[in-house]
Formats: sequence, C-alpha cells, structure tokens
Amino acid sequence: MNLALQNFMKIKKRSRIDWLFLLVVVTPTLLSCYYFVSIASNIYISESHFVVRSPQRQTMTGLSAMLQGAGFSHAQNDSYAVHDYILSRDSLLKLEQKFGFKALFSDQKIDVLNRFGVLDFDTSFEALYQYYNEKVIEIKYDTVSSITTINVSAFSPEQAYEINEYLLQMTEGFISQLNQQGRSDILQAAKEELALAEDGAMMARVNTAKYRSKTSTVDPSQQSATKLKQVSVLENSLMEVSTQLALLKRVAPGNSQISTLEARIKQINSAIRKENKKITGNKGSIVSKFSQYEQVIMEQEFANKHYSAAVVAYQQALEEVQRKQLYLERIVQPNKPDYTMYPRRVRAIFTTLILSFLLWAILHMLLAGVREHKH
Repeated sequence: MNLALQNFMKIKKRSRIDWLFLLVVVTPTLLSCYYFVSIASNIYISESHFVVRSPQRQTMTGLSAMLQGAGFSHAQNDSYAVHDYILSRDSLLKLEQKFGFKALFSDQKIDVLNRFGVLDFDTSFEALYQYYNEKVIEIKYDTVSSITTINVSAFSPEQAYEINEYLLQMTEGFISQLNQQGRSDILQAAKEELALAEDGAMMARVNTAKYRSKTSTVDPSQQSATKLKQVSVLENSLMEVSTQLALLKRVAPGNSQISTLEARIKQINSAIRKENKKITGNKGSIVSKFSQYEQVIMEQEFANKHYSAAVVAYQQALEEVQRKQLYLERIVQPNKPDYTMYPRRVRAIFTTLILSFLLWAILHMLLAGVREHKH
C-alpha cells in the first residue's frame, strides 16, 4: 500500500512538472510561432542618405577646429534643424495630406500589434505623431561625415519608398525656404540702407544744381581764381603805367601824355576796385558765396561717400548670402526594398523559446525549494 502511494506521488509530481513546462515553455513558443508565421505583417524599410552642404569655406583655427570636433559647427546645426523638421508635426501633416497617413497605417490588413490606434484606442493626431516617430521614421546622423540616414518603415515596398522620397522633397523645400528667409533677412537692411543713400546722393546733386542755377556760379573757387588773375593783370598794368607817368614827369613835365597816363591810371584803379568788390564785397560777392558753396559741396561729398559705402555693404551682403546658402545633396536615393526586414521570425521565435525556458527553469527551482521546505 505504501509503495503504491509513493509511485502515485511520483507520477503526480512528474505530471505537475510537465504541465508547468507545457504552460511556460511550449504554449508561448507555439503562440509565438503562430503569430510570427501567420499573423505578423511584413515590414519594409526604405533607406536614403543625404548631407547638408554650404559653399562657405572658412580657415579652421585651433579654437574653431576644437568647436568643430565638439559638434558645434555651422553645418551640424543646419543638419539638426533639418532633422527636427523631418520629425516634426508639420512633416506628418503634409504626409497625411499627401498619402492619407492615418488611414494608410490603420489598414485592417496590418496586424494588431503594429496597426495604428488598436492597442491604446487613441486615434488623435498626437497619438499618430507618436506612432510616426516610434514606428515609421528613424534618423541616424554621423557626426564625422555629417551624413544623415533616413529609414522609413511601412507595410509595402511602395509605401516605404514613396514616403521616403516625399520626405526628401519636403526637406529640399524646407532648405529652400531657409535660404529665402535668410536671404531676405540679410539683404533687407542692406537694400534699405542703399535706397536711403541713393536718395541722399540724388538730393545732394539736386541741391548743388539748384545752388549753381540760383547763384550763376559753377565753382566760386575757380571764379575767384579767375578774378584774382584779372586783378593781378590790372595791377601789373597799373604798375607799368605809373612807372611811365613818373618817368615822364621827371623828364618832360609839360608833356601832353601825362594827362592821358593819369586818366589811364584812374581807369585801371577803378577796374581794380570793381573786381575786388566782386571778390570781397558784402552782397553777391564771391567770398560770400564760399560758405554756402562749401556746405553744399560737403553735403554732396558726404552723400556720395555714404552711397559708395552702401553699395559696398550691399555687395558684401550678397556675398554673405551666397556663402550661407544651404544645399541638400542626396548621396543615396530612396530604395524600394525587395524583401521584408521585419519581423525577424526565426530569431523572434528562438528568443521566445529561450526566455520561456529560462522562466520555466526559475519556476522549477522555486517549486523544488518550496517542496523541500515543506518536507
């Protein structure tokens, strides 16, 4: 009787262990085989590579080279802006408008673990945005080569390829928008300054023309030089006539030419006074025109220099815009995948088997310890 009872307990013990093995190891493995073989949807990945370039070339000093190595370069900042745009809600919204993104990834043919809006029952745009970043798009960036890799996951090769291609097109448009905005910001101030300088130079030329028309004077300094030259000629003539008169009075005091020479001297003196009055007189004299003329000419010279500086600044702004232009250069075009990348069925099933077996071993040791503790 005791022997039969012991045999029954051994059989019951083995049966209990077998049931635990079936529950913990066999059942999950069979379920994993069924899911990955019969239910799991094929996932295709389209890959593309690009780099954001700029024609700007700078000499790398020690500090700038250090910053370059530390990841603070201008090209890297631009690449990060592009990455942020690809992962943004704006990009997702354009994908929704182009492909019907939500309906595309909510298709009933997609298995429940990968389909959008099944497990959490949330079909809002925020939930779609989270799904987009977690399951659809992946961005990798190589800080050494500055090459960006985009991986787009979808449930058909065509979908993965078309989404990847459209993302690159949107990114090129985004970079073009950045270039246009940067060009506008840089050139706007230079254009306004150039327009003001051009108006100022034109106004200065008009004021100079009005002054010359009003005063009938082209250049008071030249006019003064001409007048002084005329006065000098008259003074030379006066000196010659005065010398002749003095000589004649000494040699022939009663000569009739004396009166003629005296009249000539008076005439020359009158002409000299008249010319001097034109130069130094109070009203309408050349000297009185000097201050106004110098002010007008100074304003015109200043306006011309301002205009020249504005032209140079505008040219420099154009060169700066050209240096800061960004370009997206495709290194690897989006591919249309020939075979599925995920799920990796054999590895997933084998992983399930290993984990289940480890769990069974742990539970088996725990149960054995409990039984020994009872005995």
